[in-house]
Amino acid sequence: MKRIFPALAVAAALILSIPAAAAAAVPTTAAGDVAVQQTCFGVSGGAEGNSLITGKHTVRSLTTSRGTIQLRAGYRNGQLVGWARVLNADVVSGVVMKVDLNGDRIVDVSCGADGAWDGVSRLFYASSSSDRAFKACARLDYHEERPCHPDHQTGWW
Repeated sequence: MKRIFPALAVAAALILSIPAAAAAAVPTTAAGDVAVQQTCFGVSGGAEGNSLITGKHTVRSLTTSRGTIQLRAGYRNGQLVGWARVLNADVVSGVVMKVDLNGDRIVDVSCGADGAWDGVSRLFYASSSSDRAFKACARLDYHEERPCHPDHQTGWW
């Protein structure tokens, strides 16, 4: 009865052979931050309409021909989050928050509109590390991965 089934033995060998470096490759926040999934996410009602997002404030703002582009921040369950919004926009089709994860100020993640067009992007968790940065932009199309025109985006925060 001490026989190990061949499939179980193979599975155990595979699990034990995963290198520690592979486990360390999972992205987390900077040291001291609570580890959270590093992807854009939405909340019911969007960032502006959800009462569980507290301490909402504007950290960057730019008035352009496409409206007032804002980079916003607030807290979700005690964690700082960022998002983009556009106010007074007539011709804008998309709002995007661009995210830099490693400090090179090159976009690593793009957070597009949160559900139906309401002028607000999805959210992303901030970090205490200066490597993490956000900027907001207004687009004339829905292609969130495309670069934003310099005249229609905030500076990095």
